[in-house]
Amino acid sequence: MLNISEGFDGGTNKDFAHFMDFAKGSAGEVRSILYIMLDNGYIDQNTFEYCKYEVEEISSQLSSFKRYLKE
Repeated sequence: MLNISEGFDGGTNKDFAHFMDFAKGSAGEVRSILYIMLDNGYIDQNTFEYCKYEVEEISSQLSSFKRYLKE
């Protein structure tokens, strides 16, 4: 969310789209953290699957929004 707000203040759609890459990278980091949490027993498999699905959906939405901004 912070990357998106920072990009929004950038001024142009091109700058904003660039920050979508950072936001997608952050989503990838969250997926990695989910695996660490699962492997260490902090979350169960159902929670992992739910959160992973949500993060993948957000990542897909970020990609779509980036394409829109570049049009």
